[in-house]
Amino acid sequence: MLALLDRTTFMRLSFGHLLLVLALVSAAAPALAATAQEEFAIGEGAIDPGEASDLKQAELSLGENLREAEAGGPEAAIPPTLNKLAMVYLADGKAIQAELFFMRAIDVSERLYGTEDPKLAPSLIGLGKLYVWQKKYRAAEPLLKRALKLSQNKSAIADARLIDALRDLLAVALDGLGKEEEATALRHQASVMTAHIVSRVIPMAMPGLVTH
Repeated sequence: MLALLDRTTFMRLSFGHLLLVLALVSAAAPALAATAQEEFAIGEGAIDPGEASDLKQAELSLGENLREAEAGGPEAAIPPTLNKLAMVYLADGKAIQAELFFMRAIDVSERLYGTEDPKLAPSLIGLGKLYVWQKKYRAAEPLLKRALKLSQNKSAIADARLIDALRDLLAVALDGLGKEEEATALRHQASVMTAHIVSRVIPMAMPGLVTH
């Protein structure tokens, strides 16, 4: 069914029209394991832990936020709202819808910020995670590599854990493609980064433990 729509037409649909299209394919959406669905939605901030069983309400609330942004609100609010909607759909077992919303978030972000802005990373990571969970490693690899490159352009120490987790996720995709050496090198980089951060953060947080 989605093959009847080209990518450009799909990306230009309003939220209301988009829901009509997605309703036609909802029956075909493959479900992930329930625990993985909730972990994704909660861990990525799409819903609160106490709301994990009320995905419909989260979908309605985020849908209203998206309509407001599309109707004249700040365009910068559109990509993160699309990402959260994608996560809610994924938590509800609607992987096809989740994929399309992540794709649309990437498309809008590229239009707003260009192709080299770190603001694209969350959408790239979200779609990459979905593909890793579906074992579509060939599709996940370029997305995660691009997200890693963009994330590394930011030097703030607060991004270190994100980069660490991103390396691990990319390593899973590389393992799935038989690229064990590249995956091992990535995991080594992640462990080195973790050790470096610990060596910097602990002395600052607990100076009494440092002896000279």
